[in-house]
Amino acid sequence: MGVKREHTSVEEGSGESSGSVELAGEYLERHTPLFGAAAKAILAKDPQLLPVFEKADFDLFKVREPGYEEPSDDAKLQNAFSKLGGAIVGQQISNAAARSIRGRVQALFGDRFPEFGELRKYAEDSANVKLLRECGLSQRKVTYLLSLADYFDENGERLKQLYYHGGEDTDTEICDDLVNGVKGIGPWTAKMFLVSGLRRFDVFAPEDVGVARGFARFIGDRPKLLAEVQQEIKDMGPDRKRKKSPVKHKKTSWKVYDIDLMEKCAERFAPYRTVFMFLLWRLSGTGKVDVTIDVENQFVNTL
Repeated sequence: MGVKREHTSVEEGSGESSGSVELAGEYLERHTPLFGAAAKAILAKDPQLLPVFEKADFDLFKVREPGYEEPSDDAKLQNAFSKLGGAIVGQQISNAAARSIRGRVQALFGDRFPEFGELRKYAEDSANVKLLRECGLSQRKVTYLLSLADYFDENGERLKQLYYHGGEDTDTEICDDLVNGVKGIGPWTAKMFLVSGLRRFDVFAPEDVGVARGFARFIGDRPKLLAEVQQEIKDMGPDRKRKKSPVKHKKTSWKVYDIDLMEKCAERFAPYRTVFMFLLWRLSGTGKVDVTIDVENQFVNTL
């Protein structure tokens, strides 16, 4: 992978080091400067994460190919609709089933995902709604897709300003607007859209099962850090409201930590919590690197 290592003396469990590690130039050159800044900041906080970076490049953060031209705001907005629409199609089904259904939907529109205005007009005919259902979409998902199409069609200019000219200070507004304005879009989907659709660098989703599993492994190897975070939460006082994780699992091989503990720990990696989250996803894997990276890239390319 081309990684430069310097001598480190890491205190067990702390992630702290008396030395430093850094990614080599050829690795960084394949990624954007902002990713390079994120990697440098994260490794300064926790050099033990270096091997997780080394596993593979991060497709979402790689530099564009030579000759790449930035699409117009209109084209980017349509891509945003397509990503969120794909997320709705894939809710509560396997990736393979989602790809199959999406392919059948796209076949109705010349092998491409429909534009939001086009989908609204198409669904005005009940016969066309029946065709959407025959692709494998439930009536509920058809309703969700049409709610999304209405949202984009009625708020296009505002969304272009919010998504592409508002900066990362608008992240919370974008999430809240999606959750409140579109049927079938919850906080997790909104956050994932910030990551893969808008390439925002400071997003953290502790409610994600992969993030929760990766965090269990991360914090389990860092008992000193865990103790520090637990003390910080305790210092918030007895009146604080505990935020329990919605993640449920039956395995005893890893522990589900509270949302507030995960968020407090992730604050150490702001304003690059998205990259930290990707590292946790990698830590959540079973050890099969190719499988872990494949799942990561499927996420990037579908949501």
